[in-house]
Amino acid sequence: MATEAALASIVTAETERLSPLFFEYPAEIKSEKGRINFKHRILRENPETLFADCSQNGTVTNLLFYTDHTTAWHTAVTSHFSYTTKKGICKGRQIHIFEDSDKDQENRFLTVNMYQNGTIMVQGSEAALSSVVQDFPTLMKIAESKKDKDSTLTSPLTSGTPTAGLSSPLPAYNHQSQDHTTISLLRDRLALLEDQINQCRTQLKNSVQELRESLTTALEEVKATMRRELVQVKEEMAKELSVIKRVLQQREQTVETPREKLQPLTTPNNPTDPPLPTIPPPYRQHFTHTPSQQRGPH
Repeated sequence: MATEAALASIVTAETERLSPLFFEYPAEIKSEKGRINFKHRILRENPETLFADCSQNGTVTNLLFYTDHTTAWHTAVTSHFSYTTKKGICKGRQIHIFEDSDKDQENRFLTVNMYQNGTIMVQGSEAALSSVVQDFPTLMKIAESKKDKDSTLTSPLTSGTPTAGLSSPLPAYNHQSQDHTTISLLRDRLALLEDQINQCRTQLKNSVQELRESLTTALEEVKATMRRELVQVKEEMAKELSVIKRVLQQREQTVETPREKLQPLTTPNNPTDPPLPTIPPPYRQHFTHTPSQQRGPH
């Protein structure tokens, strides 16, 4: 019985350890801004403790925690999940987590927002968030290992003081700490550059897509305008051609009418018509003259 009770207590403790905490807002906090400020204060007072945001019906919508080592957690998340993409966001970085290598944005599994103020927010479906809760201890171990390697400049390099005097022996210079600090700075800068490059690439891709869509739209509008203008020109030309045809027909009729009237006067008689009667010449009497009669007496 004692063994079973011990096992039950272990299971209960493990379940509680894997369950996120929930925010309990004081009754005097009514506004949304007050809730946000209270939430941030609770997160800072409990670093790297997983909290959950819930909707009114009790569904978990977000997972939240605070850390002073966002770079270590960034490395932990990207190394723990196999298929990820990274990009920059306003005042922070963003990691998209996928279930397969296709990395389809429509089938995104999780979104992790890491803000410069140390707040880390995990978004996804309730089932996906439940898997993050189960993996949180593993992620914390990875982040802890990265913290050990990534010491910061704020850590003291030596334990000596300026007032110890010249006769006091100087502490040994920790080259290993300097190397870790340099590596940490390089990793931070590389991560920042990578995020900026991904952000620029995304912005460039979006800009090219928007430009292509705008050009396509403008081209379609130009084509539609040209088609309308061509139809209008054809209609106007057809009207003008119809008017010209009517004018030509009227002119042809005007010329044809006098021509028909003049045709009988200008056309010669037809040979088949009967000949006109001839008038005989006037009568003349013929006389016969002899030479003697013409001369007369001498």
